[in-house]
Order: sequence, then structure tokens, then C-alpha cells
Amino acid sequence: MNRRLITLVMSLAAGAAILSACGGDDSSDGSTVTSVAATVADAESGAEPAATTAATAMGAEPTLPDDTAASPTAPADPSSTASADACTALPSLEQVSATMGVTLTTATPLERGPGFDLCEVGGAADGVTNVQFTRLTDTTREQSIALAEQLGYPATDLTDPALPGGFTYAGTAAINLDGVEYTVQAIGLDTLGDPNSPVATERSAQLLVIWLANLGLAPLS
Repeated sequence: MNRRLITLVMSLAAGAAILSACGGDDSSDGSTVTSVAATVADAESGAEPAATTAATAMGAEPTLPDDTAASPTAPADPSSTASADACTALPSLEQVSATMGVTLTTATPLERGPGFDLCEVGGAADGVTNVQFTRLTDTTREQSIALAEQLGYPATDLTDPALPGGFTYAGTAAINLDGVEYTVQAIGLDTLGDPNSPVATERSAQLLVIWLANLGLAPLS
């Protein structure tokens, strides 16, 4: 639950923070969102307990001779591979720049934690335009919509036929596939003052379709 709230808060807070820095309306709820983010981040700092292995539960294995002993190798975690792919499969800088109408030069994976990936494409000359790509496991469409609405961002269904079941809030485009949510938020200087900008939503949806295709998850219709 905390991971989902952090993802949503960070995504929604980005536009409010940039708008404030550019001299936007001080009455925006960016301060509230930032406060919630800080509170949740503090709660999230505690480490989760490690899983108990079968070897621990059943006792130690017989000791092998020194010349044949080897450290056991943990099985590959499918989620870790998917996690790495989340940011390596982003749309190209050329595709993002064409969609945003501004040249973007950097793509940066921001480490968040197991099952929680945030990738940012930025480097615009205007210092504002950027796109955030979020992949979050163990969540549902209903939970994300409820959290968005709690923060004052009503969610509506996406009309893009390439994203059946997709939804949007605060200029984002999101879709939940088997408990894994993919969200894109396109932040542009021309749409910064309107959290419900249809242009921002359209850009986010276009980039989400490309991202899903690169991940081998499209077409969905």
C-alpha cells in the first residue's frame, strides 16, 4: 500500500513542484502532495523481513569437501528481469521528443525498490518538459483510482483503443495488466497549468502504447 501511494504521490507532485518553481499559483495543492510524499517516504524506509528459505527451515545441508564446495546460487527472480526491462524498453529519445514537441536528451532509471520502477526522460532546454514512466507490481486498477481521487484527481477511462481498460488522472495514462501497473506522465511547459489537460493525456497515452509494445505487451486490443 505504501509503495502504491509513493508512486502516485511522486507522479502527481512533479507537475505541482515544477509549476511552483516557475512562479505558478501558490494556492495549488502541491504542498499537500509533497507533505504526503514525505510522510509516506519515512514510513517506507523500514526494510521488509527477508523470506525464510527451505534450507533454513529444514536444517543445514551436509558439508561438501573443500575442493567441491560451492556457494549455492539463488534461482533467478523473474520480477528482477522485468524490473530491469522496464527502463531499458523505454521509447527512444527521438520518439519521446517528437511526441512532446521538445528535444529531450536524457533517460534516467531512478531506483525505488523491489517491484517499483521509475524512469525519467528529460534534459529539455526549457528545464521543465519531462516524461515519467512507472512500473508497479502488486496493485490494482481500483486501488490506484481510489488513491488518485483521495488526492483530488478524478480518474476517467482512456478512449485510446490500443489501451483497453486504461485510465487517466492528472495528465497521466495508466493501465493495469495482471496486477502490474504501467503509468506514463508527460509534463510539458504548455500543459503545466492544467492538471486535466487532454493534450498531456494524449501524449502520455501515445508513449504508454510504445512502451508496452517495447516490453512485448502490445497490442492489447
